[in-house]
Amino acid sequence: MYYCQSDCLILFTDSFREYLMKKKSINYTYEGKKIHLDLKDVYVYPQGLPVLAKDLDNYRDSTVSVVDIGSRTIDIITYRRGKPYYDSCFSIDKKGTLDCVDSIEKNYLSRYQEKIDEEDIQLIMQKKHTPLSADKESFVKEIVKFYAKDLLKVIDSKLQGNIIICGGGATVIKNYGGKLRNGIKLNDDIFANAKGFEILTVSRLKK
Repeated sequence: MYYCQSDCLILFTDSFREYLMKKKSINYTYEGKKIHLDLKDVYVYPQGLPVLAKDLDNYRDSTVSVVDIGSRTIDIITYRRGKPYYDSCFSIDKKGTLDCVDSIEKNYLSRYQEKIDEEDIQLIMQKKHTPLSADKESFVKEIVKFYAKDLLKVIDSKLQGNIIICGGGATVIKNYGGKLRNGIKLNDDIFANAKGFEILTVSRLKK
């Protein structure tokens, strides 16, 4: 099987499926192991649905927006009664986690006249130990905290009701966003999409 996720577009059409099926065989290497796949079929799902898959029954009669915080953009799609509502689908540019990293690097260089390793920034975002001094680590944390809270303000200004925040930025919101308002949930599982695709596909194969 080959799973594809759309990017806030109506891509789950027969024509798109046919396009993906043009190449019947796929060869690639993963962690040093050569893998060969023969495609039997392709299932295409709208963005955000895999994140909802596990608890889809809880949202069949309500409205929920899935906010996927990526490295450079935030992709948002709203589901009403279990169906994607494309009029409420949009992206926010220059608000991803790497934009936060860029801001930290710029301000850190200005403050301390030295560069900071991106690995140390990622560790701070995950609330893990770094070799930085306490004052330098505190400086970075304040920038991350500002980013997380500002991001929540942007999301709140554009969305109402139930919201699920996922993607790489979900961990940052969890660690630095503070108390979330009622209706906002976090899914910081890095395998959320993969698990959701599996649930959706198994359910489809059973029909």
